[in-house]
Amino acid sequence: RTTKVLHERKKRKHQLALAAVEFSKRPMGNEWVQAAERLGVLPTPATTFAIATFLYSTPKLDKVKIGLYLSKGPKEKYPFYAEVLDCFVSLFDFRGKHFSE
Repeated sequence: RTTKVLHERKKRKHQLALAAVEFSKRPMGNEWVQAAERLGVLPTPATTFAIATFLYSTPKLDKVKIGLYLSKGPKEKYPFYAEVLDCFVSLFDFRGKHFSE
């Protein structure tokens, strides 16, 4: 691995950490999404799938805050959050799992 590749990884990790801090401060606000867009962590405009992937794969995010974000409802009033939830669930692999697991 080259120094450049390692530097880019470190930069990306730092950007993810900054976005995670913003999410932790105000998970229900739009400020963290805007910050993540500015940092290049999310595309502009952020898609529901990109937000779901961020919530699924970013280390050290508070699971309770993720749950609060994903459960904002009702679906009819907050369709964007419902779509993020659908995308989030689609990231899990339930093949070969029984309902009781």
